[in-house]
Amino acid sequence: MRKNWTQLLRAHSIRDAIESTGRLVVCSTAIMCAIGLYQPSVALAAAAVELTGEPAPSGLTGFPGSKFTLGDPDSTSRALVGVVSRERSDDPCFVSVGWEDVNQSSVHGALTKDLCGGNGPNSGTMGATYANTGGTANRVFIAGAQVCMNSADDKIKGIHLRGQRITDAGVLEDFGPDEQDARTNCHQDHWKRWVNCPAGQVATAAIIHFEAGNTPRSWTGIELRCRGLRITGTTSLDTSPSVLSNRLADVTDCNATEEEDIRAVAWNIVDDWGNFSKSMESAIGDDLGKCIQGRFSANGKVQCVHEEKCKQDGVKCKLGFGGGLGTKIKIFGTFFDTTGAMPQPDRRACYAALMAHEFSHTCELYGETGPEARARAAFNYWKGRFAVSSSLKIDDGCGMND
Repeated sequence: MRKNWTQLLRAHSIRDAIESTGRLVVCSTAIMCAIGLYQPSVALAAAAVELTGEPAPSGLTGFPGSKFTLGDPDSTSRALVGVVSRERSDDPCFVSVGWEDVNQSSVHGALTKDLCGGNGPNSGTMGATYANTGGTANRVFIAGAQVCMNSADDKIKGIHLRGQRITDAGVLEDFGPDEQDARTNCHQDHWKRWVNCPAGQVATAAIIHFEAGNTPRSWTGIELRCRGLRITGTTSLDTSPSVLSNRLADVTDCNATEEEDIRAVAWNIVDDWGNFSKSMESAIGDDLGKCIQGRFSANGKVQCVHEEKCKQDGVKCKLGFGGGLGTKIKIFGTFFDTTGAMPQPDRRACYAALMAHEFSHTCELYGETGPEARARAAFNYWKGRFAVSSSLKIDDGCGMND
């Protein structure tokens, strides 16, 4: 099974990730992921590029400290897509940066510095990523960064990234929206200066600054190292999912973004089924069973129903429906209204929860207690694996306040 940067974040520590995957990867109780970093693909021809030129410094956002380089400043093929951190005892002592190949986003990984001490980090993740956000093909990379500090200005509590996309013609263009995330103790008047790559360049490495002293040592600043591009020929790019024969059986009546989200959620869950099922079973205290695996991997159908599904007189809105012994679930307009403006990782965390809930109903869990527990477990799994906003809650955020 392929592993990625998102799964580093899922590991309780970097050594757990190394032991379980044999290499560094990203997105979990440890990054990002994006958003998800994993998505199915088809081929698209475009200009191939390589990174070139003397690595250029961006300057420092935050405060100086002991320096550690994550990434290869001189790389000709790999550029950065995300930055995440985890904490121990309120100290942001774990920092990971995700990278992708500039021509093939399926080639990706992460590099991490863990100064949390022998027990590793024990918090959720805070981070931002451009993985799988580039439209028909990924090729969005970090070109600028800004950090937010705590009130004492000695710990990073927020990250804000600017991105540049490599077009099919092989040139860079601005990409929006920006990606950012912050913990609750990020003071809004403590956002520090922006540091940016020179025009026409993207980041190939990050210089991470930590405070001195004993572990856990806090992250205090970040610099970028940047290179330009030159066209070398043509390549077949990895594209975002539209159809996938070995996952959901059908997705109907959904717009392009909704279908992409639904298929990406199913794809990521099935691709990481071992960890997903283990996480779910630990949370619900029961065997997950083969039925729901089949729904996500083969026979499940999803229909988007955009009419209003709210009842009057204060009765709760209906977000979705899954009938007993069927294979099809429906997702209603209320859910799309609630999640439509969210960043992609947040939106997909809500999709994971709702799909797990409704597919559970189709697997003979007719009451609400079992599906609700599965929804929360799926939400927490997704939040642990990808760069979901730390403040997002399944109840108020996703509207699943049953």
